[in-house]
Amino acid sequence: MDSSEGIVTQTSGLRGGVNAIAHPLANEKLAGRTLKLVRKGAKGKAIRRGVKEILKAIRKKETGILVLAGNVSPIDVISHLPVLAEENDIPYIFVPTKEELGM
Repeated sequence: MDSSEGIVTQTSGLRGGVNAIAHPLANEKLAGRTLKLVRKGAKGKAIRRGVKEILKAIRKKETGILVLAGNVSPIDVISHLPVLAEENDIPYIFVPTKEELGM
């Protein structure tokens, strides 16, 4: 684990139910900070929720950070989003559960 960035790089010790493509996965401390950021953005109406809204925002070249849940099922629903984010230089991170995101 790379503790300086708070990103889990090994699969040992992860919470159950996280998909294999969920990388980079935030550790507990970074996940807490990320979720706090999401809550703050939700108060200011600056959040885009759902695959359709995210795709539209990426096509419009909106900037920000993409926060994805690591336990989405089926994974095919979001599997293309990290690729699009990398192509458009948008930072992204996976948090362990969609329940933490409030979805």
